[in-house]
Amino acid sequence: MSKKGIALIISFGVILVLTILATAIISRSISESRIAGRYSESIQAFWLAEAGINRALYDLRNDYSLTAISSPLMGQGGYQVSISSSGQDRIVTSSGFIPFTGALRVTRIIQAVMSKSVPPDFYENAIYSAGDVDLNGNAYTIDGKVSYAGEIDYSQNH
Repeated sequence: MSKKGIALIISFGVILVLTILATAIISRSISESRIAGRYSESIQAFWLAEAGINRALYDLRNDYSLTAISSPLMGQGGYQVSISSSGQDRIVTSSGFIPFTGALRVTRIIQAVMSKSVPPDFYENAIYSAGDVDLNGNAYTIDGKVSYAGEIDYSQNH
């Protein structure tokens, strides 16, 4: 066998090894890119679910009898919130998902228990305030207890 033949076989072997290495590196890069994309979508779905919990907290302050909250489009995904009752507590389950339409790729679920506590003897008070109370004017009468956490400012306008 001539030296040219051996050099050709060695160069083909080197090219084959380099091709296999390049294929493995490209395959690994594509796999890592997909993993990073799924992780990013998982984090986004978590924050969407968190947004649903925050929305439920806000809406329950205004109407404690809610059972569900609408799901808005937020970026690539959205959230869905369901609310169930357990005595005086509300169990809020929020699901963040991506994408908003089509087959779901990622879903994250958060559950929170929210309570609305009423202070003792709350309904026996004529006025209840968690802060200061300002009474201005001379055309009022208060018949009942006044509970407050701050100060009462009583002044009459003449």
